Amino acid sequence: MSLTAEPLPELPTSRLSHYEQGWWRRETFLDDLRALARDAPDSPAYLEGDAVGGETQVISFGRLAEETERLAAALWERGTRPGDVVAYQLPDSWQNVALWLACGRIGAVVASLGMTAGVRERDLILDGIGAALFVAAGDRAEGRIGTVPVAAMAGLLSQAETASSSSLDHVPGLGPDDICQMLFTSGTTGRIKAVMHTPNSLYAAARSMTALLPADGPTSCLIPLTSAFSLTFNVAAPLVTGRPTVLLPLPDPGRCLDLIARNRVTCVASNPARLNTLLQAQRRRPRDLSGLRQIVSGGAALSGPIADGIRTVLCPAVANLYGMTESGVIAWTSPSDPAVRAENSAGHPVPGIRLQLRERHASGAGCLHVQGPAMCRSMIDVRTGETLWDGTADEGWYDTGDVVQQDEQGRLRFLSRVADRIGWGFMIPIAEVEDELLGHPAVAEVTLVGIVDAEGLESACAVIVPDGNPPSLDEVNAFLRARNMTEGYLPARLAIASALPRTATGKVRKAELREQILSGGLAVEGPMRTT
Repeated sequence: MSLTAEPLPELPTSRLSHYEQGWWRRETFLDDLRALARDAPDSPAYLEGDAVGGETQVISFGRLAEETERLAAALWERGTRPGDVVAYQLPDSWQNVALWLACGRIGAVVASLGMTAGVRERDLILDGIGAALFVAAGDRAEGRIGTVPVAAMAGLLSQAETASSSSLDHVPGLGPDDICQMLFTSGTTGRIKAVMHTPNSLYAAARSMTALLPADGPTSCLIPLTSAFSLTFNVAAPLVTGRPTVLLPLPDPGRCLDLIARNRVTCVASNPARLNTLLQAQRRRPRDLSGLRQIVSGGAALSGPIADGIRTVLCPAVANLYGMTESGVIAWTSPSDPAVRAENSAGHPVPGIRLQLRERHASGAGCLHVQGPAMCRSMIDVRTGETLWDGTADEGWYDTGDVVQQDEQGRLRFLSRVADRIGWGFMIPIAEVEDELLGHPAVAEVTLVGIVDAEGLESACAVIVPDGNPPSLDEVNAFLRARNMTEGYLPARLAIASALPRTATGKVRKAELREQILSGGLAVEGPMRTT
């Protein structure tokens, strides 16, 4: 049975006020597309780079609307009906966006899987969500995965060319408060959760995001469309603003930079890891990036060295965006505020969001709970079907699992995940230690994970991807002491890795690293727990 089969509980009245405040509306993104196709049919919606010839393909709002109707008719011909879950695993492209809109056109729910999801994860998700159809990339043979029918995207596009949209005349499509999207997150814990969003929660997220962007010119987000960040930035924002986005599906940062330069992109958003690849590629071969007016970093903590490099090499205006798949944007540092550097703060809460710091530590840090119009409708454990949270719980307050501080000006500073807190009797500020270590000349990447020692006490293990010869534990701690780091924050162990495993949005998979350390998959310098 589909995870969307159960009726949704009534929302608390506090959330219904989002209509009065303009965060929610009675229309959907399909209404936006129809209006743009009517009033500005030739205006560009998407600019897509050609990986082979380097040319840019321009997709207008008129063409996007036509392809959406055709794909919706093709889905309908295949038996997809309102409430069905259509899962897909596709590379970023404008056809991917058209398919997303087509599902909403016939009342179906989208479940988008990242291209890095393996067969085991894919099959677990398809079974757990009760998918009615799975759309695969390319022209793979159609068939079934378990009981789920499989359609090749190439075949679906071909069928769309002859499908009749007249069959959809009496199909109403999704409403603004219906579930339209399942996004999948495991954070850094490995437990796969389906995050259920509605057109209105995504619209609120898009409103917050677009208010922070340059007023004109194309933008681009270098994160897969399967993430909430990119879904808001690359899919919803063009429909809300009428301004184009440049889709950069290329793994080569040099080609991405070529397209950014050629199309005079005004704002680029991504996670720190990918922004760092752009930074290094620009250093190797400079392009004319004078069109860039802003860089937005999100999805993971932004280090000082990367932020400084971005300002020097890519664009002087850097903003740090703090948000979650479940909640949309929570806070943001404005490039126009020179007193707040993106690497030192998560910034001020965005309009519409409410915050509470609970379970406060002696330092003033606390567990962040949020409430706002971009909050998801519910979150469900894919494996068990258990509802982990819904909008009726605690008057819509959501425990982010993040430990933050808030200063007298209201600015937030991210310290760590609750699950990643390290220490006994005191809390190690993980982000601060990691940020300092990134300044070591022999450290390319670093993360801290908690490991229990022989006495049953937890302390930090620094996992380092070296730049050249790897440093020793003594060298690492001498470096931190020279920067006056608190002695109790110093790592007790050191592991050297060739790469850090990451989620699609750039977060380090710390649970996976911890397992590698405990199983002996990574050699560790320093005391380990005896078994």
